[in-house]
Amino acid sequence: WDSMEATIPWLYGQIPDLIRVGYEQSINEVEQSLPHINVHEIDFACISLCYVNILAGAILALGLRFAGTGNVEVFNLLHSQLQKFRKIKVGTMKGFSGTVYTN
Repeated sequence: WDSMEATIPWLYGQIPDLIRVGYEQSINEVEQSLPHINVHEIDFACISLCYVNILAGAILALGLRFAGTGNVEVFNLLHSQLQKFRKIKVGTMKGFSGTVYTN
C-alpha cells in the first residue's frame, strides 16, 4: 500500500511485460521481441482485455489509496487515464468477443 505511487510509470508498471508487449506492439514487433513464442497462437483479444483490466485495477487501487487526500496531481493523473478509457471501444466480431479497439 505504501509503495504505491501516483505516476504513469507505476500505473503501467503493474502490467506484466508479456501483456504489455502483446498489446502495445505490432505483430511483427511481438514476433521479434518474443522469438520463442509463435505469434499465430497468441489470443490478442485476450491480451487486450487483460491489459485494460489490469490498468483499470491499478487506476482503481490508486483512487482508493489517495481518496480523500485532495491531491490534485493524483486527480489529474486518474482523470487523464480515465479519459483514455473513454476512447476505448470494445467490440465483437464473428468468432471473437471482447476485442478492444482504440480511436
